[in-house]
Amino acid sequence: MYTPPYKGNYLQTLVAQCRLLRSDVSFLAYIQSVFLEMSSKAFLFYHAYCLADHNSKQSNEHFMISAEEKSTINSFLAKLGITDADSHIIMYWTELIKQQQLNSNSRFASFPLKSIRLDYRICSKFSSNPS
Repeated sequence: MYTPPYKGNYLQTLVAQCRLLRSDVSFLAYIQSVFLEMSSKAFLFYHAYCLADHNSKQSNEHFMISAEEKSTINSFLAKLGITDADSHIIMYWTELIKQQQLNSNSRFASFPLKSIRLDYRICSKFSSNPS
């Protein structure tokens, strides 16, 4: 089995940190933090892109997409700081999230999945002193 060389950031940083961290416990904590970052980006991609109104068509396979849609996906992932081979990892995790959502929804009812809406309003500072 032959694969193209890996050109991403996640696995390279894991290997680099393996040499720097002295204990197994600290290295496992670092691996968990990297996985948490990757899963949060996959979750954000799933809710912000896959469930968005412009992408309402139901596709079971992400392998059967047009070149234009691939470039749109890559530019969206680039905004999240995901490039090269890391995008394949995030796309795979997104597919796992989608399958999990479909399985959990099929048990209860066929409710449409809602996309999250980000609100970029400026937060006002909380003051405990009434003015």
